Amino acid sequence: MCLPCGQIGLLSSRHDLWHNLYLIRRINLTALIKAIQFASTLATIILLADIITHYFLDPSHPVREALDAIVKPFLDPIRRVLPQTGTIDLSPLVLWFLIQIVESILISILAPMT
Repeated sequence: MCLPCGQIGLLSSRHDLWHNLYLIRRINLTALIKAIQFASTLATIILLADIITHYFLDPSHPVREALDAIVKPFLDPIRRVLPQTGTIDLSPLVLWFLIQIVESILISILAPMT
């Protein structure tokens, strides 16, 4: 009996090959979903670290410069589109929402395939 499809009787090698390819594809998609979740979490942590360092470290501090080098290319286009709100910068919040939305969309596309 084939466990994935429940077929009973003698199974051909072609049938076994098909199920092996199916399982490999399923495992790869699961790994891809986990990688997307990890990348989203990592991006969020880096964004939060950048926000926190802006309050506590000098602009010339190496950690702040490194975080700014990673985050600034993503924040600049948002800042160009977002209207000025005075001293409050809402672009990190918008970036966080975008990270969450992209993660949700990608996972919702891939999850039914697993």
